[in-house]
Amino acid sequence: LILPMDYFTYFNFSFPRLAIIMATLSVLLVEDDSGDALLARMALEEQAYTSSLTTRTTGREALDFLTTAPPCSPCGHPVDLVLLDGSLSDCSGLDILKAIRSIPRLENLPVVMLTGSSSPALKAAFMNHGASRVIEKSGDFNQLVESLAPLPDECLQKTAEHQEYVF
Repeated sequence: LILPMDYFTYFNFSFPRLAIIMATLSVLLVEDDSGDALLARMALEEQAYTSSLTTRTTGREALDFLTTAPPCSPCGHPVDLVLLDGSLSDCSGLDILKAIRSIPRLENLPVVMLTGSSSPALKAAFMNHGASRVIEKSGDFNQLVESLAPLPDECLQKTAEHQEYVF
């Protein structure tokens, strides 16, 4: 069943938001540091929403996964969201972000950059190349938990851009 976006607007129906919150948020974490990956996993477990986490440690593995995994979301993406380290061992996170944005079926996939850098220029580069948001890795677990809280809303916003919901 495919319903046009105006169906929900006409009836002032908020089921899509409810569905995203109640459903499991599928997340791809691309992180080569095992300590940072563990912190991200623990921070996702602390959220009010449920998430399923797939982890890749290199940019190449992440791109292979994103281009070969079957769709799991109404937009045809293999995951609902990507958490991408800004500096991987095999390439820069910016290069992977650019590669993701160059694939037509992934151009609207929410990608949140995780960076240990406080450089405004680097953060601007991430945003200019299509990052949904940039989270600075500060080592503060509570701050990371707080930073990850709005992820379902970011996914909903990207889904709304698709202009239809599939049930």
